[in-house]
Amino acid sequence: MRKTLIYRFLRLLFLVILAAWIFVELSTIFTPKRDKLPWNTTSKIKGFYELEDNSIDVVFLGSSHAFCTFNPAIFYKENGIKGYVFASNEQPLWLSYHYLIEVLKTQKPEVIVLETFYISENNEYKKDGVNKLSLDDLPLTLNKIKAQNVAFEDNLEGVNPFYNYHNRWKEFNITDFKSKENGLLKGFTPLYKTTPKVIENFNVTKADLPVKSRLYLDKIIELANDNNIPLVLTYAPYNINASRNQHIKTVEEIALSQGIPFINYTDTTLLKTIKFDAQVDMEGGHTNVYGAQKVSEHLSN
Repeated sequence: MRKTLIYRFLRLLFLVILAAWIFVELSTIFTPKRDKLPWNTTSKIKGFYELEDNSIDVVFLGSSHAFCTFNPAIFYKENGIKGYVFASNEQPLWLSYHYLIEVLKTQKPEVIVLETFYISENNEYKKDGVNKLSLDDLPLTLNKIKAQNVAFEDNLEGVNPFYNYHNRWKEFNITDFKSKENGLLKGFTPLYKTTPKVIENFNVTKADLPVKSRLYLDKIIELANDNNIPLVLTYAPYNINASRNQHIKTVEEIALSQGIPFINYTDTTLLKTIKFDAQVDMEGGHTNVYGAQKVSEHLSN
């Protein structure tokens, strides 16, 4: 009798494990593969998980402003610094925090660089489509589930790929079964066009950060401190408005109070120093490859 119960238990356990494995594999297949430059989110995320353990010196977190601005190839060329841009489109700070948790599972970087463009995010929940760009390709772990819980207002929308993509079988192709990682670019997005912009500074006073952004900025600072990894805060070149400039001043004050370097690449004096010209060094609202080289050379040094 006892042997029969043990056998049944083991058989049930095997079926549960098999069902979980099938669920994970089918989830990966059904999830859209975003492999085409410049916004190749799948390649960037999977590329990070292809890295050898403890193989990078610096990790860059943040939004598309991070992966358009920081070029790891320049960091390596200038100073032999090995880096990876582990960022995602419109990434708010609550997802940057969970991305950092993922980083620390396999990497022990000497520096964490957080690009803070979306610190001005006033919405507690971003649009579901934006959240999916950040979370779809992360491996299914407890950390991902927690990230989904803080990102999605409707948890079912976040955690169930079959709910989101069950009709995709009609458009399957070979990339759905084997997606490419983009190891050579190390998460960097090269933009080659030029869209003239004007970057100016505003004479404004500081303003309080949105509550959720401030909460997760503090969490990121605490996590970096707990792991004894220096944190650097940056703001990528951008034609900001007065409201964003007020938040930049607050970030600068927080950084100063905690001894954290803050490098503001919207400061016109700094841009002049590194010979960054927004008339030729930007494409749309992002830094292009020419501007990325100037910023990366400066930050590397």
